[in-house]
Amino acid sequence: MRILSAFALASLVDAAASPKGTIVSIKSGTDEIDLRRLPQLLRDAGHTPDQKIASFLHDAPIKTLKYVHSQVVKTSALTVDSDILCKFITMASNKLSLQSHCAPDARSVVPAGLDSNLGVNDPEASLQKHLEWMNMREVWEVSSPYVTRKAKVAVLDSGINWNDPDFAPLKGELKLKSGGYLDGGWNLITDSADLTYVDTHGTDVSKVLAAKGNNSYGMVGVAPNVILAPIQVTDHNGEGS
Repeated sequence: MRILSAFALASLVDAAASPKGTIVSIKSGTDEIDLRRLPQLLRDAGHTPDQKIASFLHDAPIKTLKYVHSQVVKTSALTVDSDILCKFITMASNKLSLQSHCAPDARSVVPAGLDSNLGVNDPEASLQKHLEWMNMREVWEVSSPYVTRKAKVAVLDSGINWNDPDFAPLKGELKLKSGGYLDGGWNLITDSADLTYVDTHGTDVSKVLAAKGNNSYGMVGVAPNVILAPIQVTDHNGEGS
């Protein structure tokens, strides 16, 4: 999963924790710039960087989140706080013609009932070790507040049951090029909107992809906030025409 556009900052909605650090993204065109290079880049351009911040960046723990093209810096009132660091980054970016985003990272405390590794309350989440290996909690926390529109994802397989709580919130109207709207998905076997799910392969694939998270039911998908568009291409025997 690759996030290409809008830089995502801060944490989940309703986060209750105080900031742990600061999330930063700096680019020159399409090239990513390591935050630690900013003081030297300023010197090379004939500017004098703030010595306190330069020393801080030299020693501060900085974690790179390569899949979301950003870095997390451990900031605090005892060293350099988030506000001061962000003002420095904005100033440096203006002087160096860079594109940057900077904001506090206020990740939520894990309430009772949530999986401590993924931060969701879906009962089967503890079994989804692949999401832990993919660092999906980090990806969701950094990106979810800044999703500007719903992505539509088509799954060409057997049908799904829209009454399933993991799928119901993902149903939407899909605009057709010919005009009008498609309600949810389409069955190419029967040429109708009636989906069948005796063969569960489409259900399994769709759940891994997009099962709604934090609904106290089932599992969580890699992309739990998309609009799902199941296109049924196989019958109850798993065979297509």
